Amino acid sequence: MAWLIAGSTGCCLRFFILKTKWFGRLRLPNSQPLLKFKAEIFPNYFDLGILLNIGAMKEIHFDNEHRKKHFDFFRRMNHPHFSVTANVNITRLLRKAKAKGKPFMPTVVWVVSDAANGIPQFRQRIRGEKVVEHEAVHPSFAIDTEVSDVFSFCEVKYQKDYRAFLQDAIATIEKTRKYPVFEDEHGRDDYLFLSSLPWVSFTAVTHAMAYHPHDCVPRITWGKYFHQSNEVMMPLSVQAHHALVDGRHVGLFFENIQRLCEEVSRWL
Repeated sequence: MAWLIAGSTGCCLRFFILKTKWFGRLRLPNSQPLLKFKAEIFPNYFDLGILLNIGAMKEIHFDNEHRKKHFDFFRRMNHPHFSVTANVNITRLLRKAKAKGKPFMPTVVWVVSDAANGIPQFRQRIRGEKVVEHEAVHPSFAIDTEVSDVFSFCEVKYQKDYRAFLQDAIATIEKTRKYPVFEDEHGRDDYLFLSSLPWVSFTAVTHAMAYHPHDCVPRITWGKYFHQSNEVMMPLSVQAHHALVDGRHVGLFFENIQRLCEEVSRWL
């Protein structure tokens, strides 16, 4: 059976001729059930569930020869990830959140997600020999549960509007604490993997992950905030795939974080 699927990327329509067969079930972000298919987009196979579930994305081509060499050099490594940890000043953010009665953890989730979504390299993913860039990536973060002493994954769709995101996050956190999950949706890579370590003002973090094959979803962790010279500082760690993300991009990420913390009155 052949299917014609139209997907919108910017102002362009992209059409895919698909050969489909039954492959199970998945859920869209709005929780509507959907049949999952195995899709053939000549000459490569993709999961139709990815195309429908992830949302808008585009394929990236590295036209610069040096950029291609950089990509291939790090992609072939057994351990292609690198990490950076630094303290960010959250004095204004913490003060404003407390004054308005906003929960700290989901607020930080939004800040981190907004900062990352503002950098294309944090939205890029490797798929075989290709690189795609998502229009948006969504936080999947660790929370405590009511049923065990270990964490659960909690996914909330990223929204540019903080208040809308916070409303969804609070409801999802409450539900997930009672009914924890430990699986991400099959085939999806439009995530940001986030976690917090509120007991420790750490100086470095390493993450458990599969390296063969390795994934390229950034890992971002924040720790216990502390007072320093009348300011409130919070450790923040970023781990990313070096074939996609370079040091300057991590630097831009920290700049975005600090700007959001300083300009908190604009969005909170």
